[in-house]
Amino acid sequence: MLKKIYKTVIISLVVIFSFSALYAQEVEEPVEIITWYDFEEGISAALTDGKDIIIDFYTDWCHWCHEMDKTTFADTSVISYMNNNFIAIRVNAESVTENVTFKGTTLNLRQLTTAFGINGFPSYAFMTKDADMITVVPGYLKTELFLNILKYIDQQCYEKQISFEQFMEKQGDCKE
Repeated sequence: MLKKIYKTVIISLVVIFSFSALYAQEVEEPVEIITWYDFEEGISAALTDGKDIIIDFYTDWCHWCHEMDKTTFADTSVISYMNNNFIAIRVNAESVTENVTFKGTTLNLRQLTTAFGINGFPSYAFMTKDADMITVVPGYLKTELFLNILKYIDQQCYEKQISFEQFMEKQGDCKE
């Protein structure tokens, strides 16, 4: 009789631990992230994919660059919009060891940063798919503002001579 009780307790414990282990496992859902390209790879992809370019100029020591990574660049609406409509490039603005060729000139990333007129971090250069400069936007940008800037560039409002303020007054639309 004692042997039967002992066997029942053991089986019950095994079942309980099996179910608790099963429920304790967290299901990891795939997390969408921004697809970041190296500079030359991104310039090439923009031509192939027919998408405009955004270049994130950052430094390792920049507090606001890290805040952009934690907040704005982690927002699912920003991630989705950037991945669907832009080629995103990341440039470590202080690197002197990595060289890139841009419009026939070979530069290290620090020189490239200077060539773009970047003097504060973070900064974002927007370019056409043909690598022609549209604009540079400096500083930390909250999610909603950044998303509106992406839409303004994506809708090519700058070509229609519509200011960003007019774009915002029209609730994110640059149609006449």
